[in-house]
This record gives sequence, C-alpha cells and structure tokens, in this order.
Amino acid sequence: MTQIEIINKDIEFYNVLQEIRTGHLSRRTKDIIQSKINTSNDPEKFYNTTRIVNTHQAAFNINQLLCSYLPFDHITNEPLTSTSEDTLDFENLTETNLSPHFKHSTNLPHITHLQEA
Repeated sequence: MTQIEIINKDIEFYNVLQEIRTGHLSRRTKDIIQSKINTSNDPEKFYNTTRIVNTHQAAFNINQLLCSYLPFDHITNEPLTSTSEDTLDFENLTETNLSPHFKHSTNLPHITHLQEA
C-alpha cells in the first residue's frame, strides 16, 4: 500500500499520530488514548503481545510477572534452564529449517540458565 492508501484507510489513526508527533493533542485524541487505556488494566492481557516494549517500566513489569511464575527450590541453588523453541503454524523449527521471519528477531541464545546469585 502507498502512504496515501494507508492514510485513507484509517484517517483517524493518522490524525492521532500527527498530533502526537507535534505534541499538540486535541480533546478528541486525548479521549481516544484514554479509552484505549481504560479498556483493559489486566497486565496478563496487556503483555500478551508480539510487539517489543518501549519503556523500562514495561520491561520491569514483564520481568516481575515472569519471575513470579518461576519454580523456586529453597533447598538447593541449582540453576533453571530455559530452552527456546521457534514455532510456525504449530510446527517446531530447527536451525536447518529456521524461518527468515525469526532469523533476525532476537539476539537471545537458544538456552538460558537462570540462577540465584
């Protein structure tokens, strides 16, 4: 699509972006933003996204949420090992058939070890 087609498809969204860029928000734009904020305050729904977060606080909140689900053994200090698996259409991808969609999406290793310091 051309830029004109994108603008015509959702002119309201384009206008909101323009106001955000200039820093002059109309009452209507403020209401649109506030309605998006008010629709769901459930952090689990908020973080169920494929987009990368853009704030330190959001990253901190994600880490806190994930850490609260980690199993913890009070007796030993053994590390937790997490192995990543890339999937596409519910099929696991290996290094040999890794989709170009995933190739440059992350710089994280396939295996991560977490251990209490």
